Amino acid sequence: MMDRGRITTRSPLELLRRVGILPPLLIVLITFFNIQNPIFLSTLNVLNVIRQTTYLAILAMGEMLPLIVGGFDLSIGALIAFASIISTTVMKGGMGWYEAPVFAPTIMVVMGCSAAILASLGIGMINGSVIAYFKVSPFIVTIATMTIVGGITFIVSRGTNVFGLPDAFHEVLGAGTIGGFPIPILFMIGIAAGMYVLMNRSYVGRYFWAIGANVRAGTLSGIATRKYIILAYAISAFLAGISGVLLTARVGSGEMTLGAPLMLRAIAAAVLGGAAVGGGRGNIPGVLLGAFFITMMSNGMNLMGLGSFEQAIAVGFLLILAVATDQYLLRPR
Repeated sequence: MMDRGRITTRSPLELLRRVGILPPLLIVLITFFNIQNPIFLSTLNVLNVIRQTTYLAILAMGEMLPLIVGGFDLSIGALIAFASIISTTVMKGGMGWYEAPVFAPTIMVVMGCSAAILASLGIGMINGSVIAYFKVSPFIVTIATMTIVGGITFIVSRGTNVFGLPDAFHEVLGAGTIGGFPIPILFMIGIAAGMYVLMNRSYVGRYFWAIGANVRAGTLSGIATRKYIILAYAISAFLAGISGVLLTARVGSGEMTLGAPLMLRAIAAAVLGGAAVGGGRGNIPGVLLGAFFITMMSNGMNLMGLGSFEQAIAVGFLLILAVATDQYLLRPR
């Protein structure tokens, strides 16, 4: 009888270990917000949530890689604003640095987006190089980068937002569609497919997981651990740059504070989706579901009339819950 009671008691925990904390939380969230406001599950609102998930999902997929290799990237939120200001400043002709060709707005849009994304990629490579070669804590490196990038963003923008962008920027990347699908969502789908192949169908993904599980063992087995740590941070910053450009296209202006709350939400989405703090675990479908969950929660709180500070508190508590539950479920039985 005692054994039966023990089996019955442990069964829910075994199920939770298999499915993770996210599906039960998602059911509770949908039920609660739908009771609070029936509009929550309306088709229009669900489609709006999916569209809003795009930018966070791209950011969270990038954040997943530093988590998998045993670190994390706190600079991605600052990189959103950095990409926003760099891209729009180049589109505007450098704020006096050079004269933009007025006859080629499309060229300026391409130049601005490319400059922002490549600059973000370079910053990610610097992060990864310092962490890999000098063994500096990812917390110290990325929080320092966050401060530096914030200063550069302020200097380039001169403390003001950037307006008057080419119409093609917002009309195509911000509000454009292909076959009825918004272009930002197609970007997200394409990036998710590429990341899935990288993590599940290539040796690079296997190396990421091996490094996160035991970096010393990975080195002894012949993996160029430094190279793949740099690659993880480079991809994270690269996707932050893409997310920043797409988000800028949506709002139609370069903003210094764009993406400020997204760093914490990206980490929460990755952890909720199965990425382990400490390395060795993570998957793309889980991260996408985690980003959808975070966006849905924010949307539900907006419908309830809660402000940004209340939402920040909720996301913080959710992150603590996710990490604590993850550690509890992974304890030796």
